[in-house]
Amino acid sequence: GEGKYKTTTIGFIQSYERAIPKIVRLRAGYNITLMNKKVDWSQLVFPDQLDPVMGQIYQSKAQPGNTAGKTFVDFTAGFMADFPKFRVGESQITNTIGYVMNHLTEPQQSVIGGTATLPKKHTVHYTMVISLSNDVNPKENALYISPNIIWEQQGKFSNSVLGFYVTKDPLIGGLFFRKRKFGNFTDSDALIVYLGVKANFNKYSDVRIGYSYDLSVNKLSGNSFGAHELSLVFDFKRSTASKTPPLL
Repeated sequence: GEGKYKTTTIGFIQSYERAIPKIVRLRAGYNITLMNKKVDWSQLVFPDQLDPVMGQIYQSKAQPGNTAGKTFVDFTAGFMADFPKFRVGESQITNTIGYVMNHLTEPQQSVIGGTATLPKKHTVHYTMVISLSNDVNPKENALYISPNIIWEQQGKFSNSVLGFYVTKDPLIGGLFFRKRKFGNFTDSDALIVYLGVKANFNKYSDVRIGYSYDLSVNKLSGNSFGAHELSLVFDFKRSTASKTPPLL
């Protein structure tokens, strides 16, 4: 907000991976964040400073809050579970499910000494990858279809995204639908279209360049031209020297 309200964070992230051969591979992690929220009271204008004719001419009686702002510690934790690949006819299928909880301790973030609890945020995500290929190890010229579901809830607010990616190297396409409530089909929020391209960056990583368009389909759609997003993603390949046991 033009410097009137500032948030500064510094955090530490650690993750673990554990494989149970032919059953599941678990990846869990946590994030500890030190956060500071601060308001620049000198840039605020209060109602008692204003005159109907002359404008801002009075000195406000409002008392500034803590000039150092509010500093607190925030915690996040989550996990992902990768299940073994299996075949249905000529297709190879993988499944991944995960869960994340943000703001475990629900810290107080008010900068004026009041009560402003930061509610817990729950996120559940699921991905299936279907490889349509006759090859046992379908890495070249394979067609991948990947349905995705994301459900989020924080306090009384919820959000759901349902859709899928289609990948045929080097091209990637996607179509997603965002809703405010998972089971209610009358509260549609947005339609999202994604187009991207994937290329080999070097022997250690691949690069993906993508574009997505977020088209509002809610009651405010007539006042919005949607949102455009460009993405640049590097996928780092697993080292051949890794000692992590394979899932299969």
